[in-house]
Amino acid sequence: MYKSSDIGIATVEILPGNVIHLSVKNGVVVNLESAKQIVRAIDNLLDKSIPIRAGIVELSGIVYIEEDAREYFASGEDTTGDTVGIALVSDSTLGRTIGNMFITLHPKTKFPVKFFNSPIRAEYWIRGLIRSYNESNEDLSSRKQVA
Repeated sequence: MYKSSDIGIATVEILPGNVIHLSVKNGVVVNLESAKQIVRAIDNLLDKSIPIRAGIVELSGIVYIEEDAREYFASGEDTTGDTVGIALVSDSTLGRTIGNMFITLHPKTKFPVKFFNSPIRAEYWIRGLIRSYNESNEDLSSRKQVA
């Protein structure tokens, strides 16, 4: 499934397997209201029949993420399904600074967060997390059937 939406401050794409690809536009300051707008747009596009989701967030255009928006993103609030992981991506100095600041200030998110300088490497990591999640759930369901 592939769906996309331009929400003004960002472009949201849903790739196969409920992988979210969010590209924030240049010069954006993300506040709590815009963070909630992003989460709503993502939720509207996701395939609800798939119980998981994962994200690739391109930060190169972001100028700043306000503290309440960072807290909101880190909490996973208002999201549908289990978040398997989030890959932050940037090839700009400012984007790298913002990504590393997010990871440093929020070391205990409900899901793994890792920083990359390449979207391809980020997607590879995300797909690996999804594979591991699916394999562990298959193991659990097969154990329950044996018991």
